[in-house]
Parts: sequence; C-alpha cells; structure tokens
Amino acid sequence: MSNSSSSMPAGPKDGYPDFEPDTVVHGHYKIMDKLGAGNHASVWLAWDTAVAAWPLRAIKVLTASATSVELNPEDPSYELSVLHIIRDAVMRIPYDPGHQHIMQFLDHFSLDSLHGRHLALVINVLGHHLGEMQDHCPDLRVPPPVVGHICRQLLQALAFLHEECKVVHTDIKHDNVLLHDFGATNTSILKTSLSLVDFGEAVPEHGDHRKLIQPKSYRCPEAVAGLEWDAKADIWNLGCFVFELLVGRKLFVVRKDLDERGELLATENQSHFARIYAFIKLPHESEETFNQYYFSSGGARSSELFKPDGTLRYRYPAPEPVPLASILTHLGFDDPELLEFMQGMLRILPQDRLSARELLSKSWLHVDDDSSAQEDTSESENEDDDGEDDDGEDDDDEADDGEGEGEGEGEGDDSGGGDGEVSGLASKLELISTKAN
Repeated sequence: MSNSSSSMPAGPKDGYPDFEPDTVVHGHYKIMDKLGAGNHASVWLAWDTAVAAWPLRAIKVLTASATSVELNPEDPSYELSVLHIIRDAVMRIPYDPGHQHIMQFLDHFSLDSLHGRHLALVINVLGHHLGEMQDHCPDLRVPPPVVGHICRQLLQALAFLHEECKVVHTDIKHDNVLLHDFGATNTSILKTSLSLVDFGEAVPEHGDHRKLIQPKSYRCPEAVAGLEWDAKADIWNLGCFVFELLVGRKLFVVRKDLDERGELLATENQSHFARIYAFIKLPHESEETFNQYYFSSGGARSSELFKPDGTLRYRYPAPEPVPLASILTHLGFDDPELLEFMQGMLRILPQDRLSARELLSKSWLHVDDDSSAQEDTSESENEDDDGEDDDGEDDDDEADDGEGEGEGEGEGDDSGGGDGEVSGLASKLELISTKAN
C-alpha cells in the first residue's frame, strides 16, 4: 500500500483533480472515463496496467477539504480506517459469504492538485444502483422475490460488517447498493449479485456513536433522539428501505407539521417521532416504556421530543394508531411472513430488533419464486450502451459525494423510490402523495 503523491490539474470549482483520458496516475492506473462527481469526491474508471486479469478499477478521489477531514486525527472521517478493517476481516475470514456483497478495497494513494492534497481510494468496478432498477418497476414496486433476493445479500453483508468488523454502515439507500452488472444493458436481478458500497459515513467500534446519522426518512429513533446507537441502527435503516422497495413509497417522510394557517405544529423531529410511535408500536407494547427509554437516557434532543413529565410533545394527528400491519394490508401485502420479517427490523427499542444474522433465518426470505413474470418486471435496463451509472440526488440532508459505477456516496436521503408517505387518517388508511422537504 502506497501513500506516494503526484501532481495533477485541478478541476474547475470542484475541489478535485480533473483528468484527461489516458492520464496515468500512481504509475499504473490509466484513466478511461469519469463515472460521476459530487460535493465531496469524483469517481473515475481506470485500467490497472499492472494486472492482467480483470484490470478495470474505480478510483474515488476525495476533494481536498474531504481529504483534510478524513486525515484529521481530532475529528476524522472513518472511511479509510473502516476499509482497512473490512479488508483485514476478509483476509481473516475469507469463507464468510458476507464480504462478497461489500465493495472491494484494493488500494489507496494520494495526489496533489492546485486545490491541495487528495486521497484516492481504488475499489472494484460495479454497476447500476437499485434506484435505477426500481425506476423500471410498475408503480415503483419491486416484486417481492426480487426484494427478498436483495435482502438476503444485504443481510449477509451486514452480518459480516456487524459481527466480524464491528462496523455500522449508517447509510443504506438506493445508490449505495450496486449491482454486479457493469456494462450490461439488460440485467436479470434475480441472477445478479450486489454489493453495499460507500463507507464514507460508516463508523467503527471506536468511533462516535452519538453523531447524527442516516438519511432522514430512514433514521432510527435513537438517532432522532440523539442517543447512542449501535448496529441495530442499520437494521432499522434496512427495514425502512425494504418497505420502500416493496411499496414504492417511503414509510416516513420527515417534514414539519403545520396547521391550516401555516403555523408550526411540530418540528421535523417531533413529527417523525410521533409517526414512529403511531406506525411501529405493537398493541402489547407500553408507550410508557418507550418514553422512559428515550426521555430518561438524556439524548441530545430529548427536550425537543418530550415534555418535562416524560410524555411526547406531539402526537400523530389521528384518533387511533395506524400500525404497520394495517398499512401493509391496505397496500396489498397481507402476508404474515412478510409482516414478521418487517417487524423484526422495525421496532422502537433497538434491543427489540433482530440482528442481521437472525433475520437471515426468517421464512419470508426463502419463499421460492414461481413466477417468471415477476423476474421480467425486475429487469434493469441501461439507457447508455457503456453501462455508465447516473448520479443519484438526495432529497433530504446533505449533498452526495462522487458516484458512478464504482460506488454511490452521500449522507442525504435515498435517490430512488417514491417521495410519497403512507399515512393513516381517522380509521381509514389512505395513501398520501407528498413531497419531502
């Protein structure tokens, strides 16, 4: 592994180097094309002239400012550290299937431009992200067998990350799940592997487990409340993501609630927490138990969410709860095995959520696909002959980093799926199309 540097021209206003085709960096990576760019990085397709077998690489080049954050010992980003942790675990446990669904970290080096020094990460080339696949599904609903196929691989990846690497990904979304279909124009999803990518927001065991994480609509309640979180944050994130793949709409759209005059009824966090209680609380569960956990633990946003007596400041505006079981049934998913699977991920208390390994044993993931028509609707068609991946855009927190065939980046909300929310009004469930703020 080398840390040698070389000087390259700067990209205009972008804060990262701009390469011409056939430029050679680090001695043996020949730049072929630009795959994507964002606020914090650019991603380039390169040919590794030092190897003979499958020499294509994706090189993620961080901006000078992102590099400074990454290498700042006082307030670091953990990406490079996490990638080393993962690679060491792969070498230690090469037989674990989970690492096959995590992007491969191959090399890293630094280079200089007019902007300053840039960290470059070399990874394997992948393909389309799940948002592109979902866009081709009728009503944005991904067929359940395809979702099961996706879930099995993501859970294997998470089990490896959580158990063997002690790493929390914190950013599971459409453009951070890439298919192994580089260059393909027609992809049969049920016959294609995938990888979880972008560890720019991942946190290792020794990292800060109280910082704000996750796309807003996928944010777990402990992160909303400002409490310490662990690997179960990824499980909640996955549950929200799976719901959106199946339904084509978000379970939670995070926004302020306003009255008819436009006056504020609830902040984003208050509104989000109220919906979590209304949608996820099971009939036998005690709200007082939840209140005690989230109020008494002294989270950074406890006073925003709870009154001094420990009760919620804001409640979902419906006369009765709208449980997840009713929401799924209303949307056409009257499947006890699916409900059991979803409720294993979406529980208000983190300790009540199942681990990735436990979820892999759930029966819903192992239902045989006996419908060839379902596979046909899951095909992801590439609009460009070269299989190049379009950049996704976030609709919530922050802007993306570089994206491309190599990986997707960013802290914002997912780029795929629908922007609507499922909500209950009175005793009747309705599907409300709204735009996230």
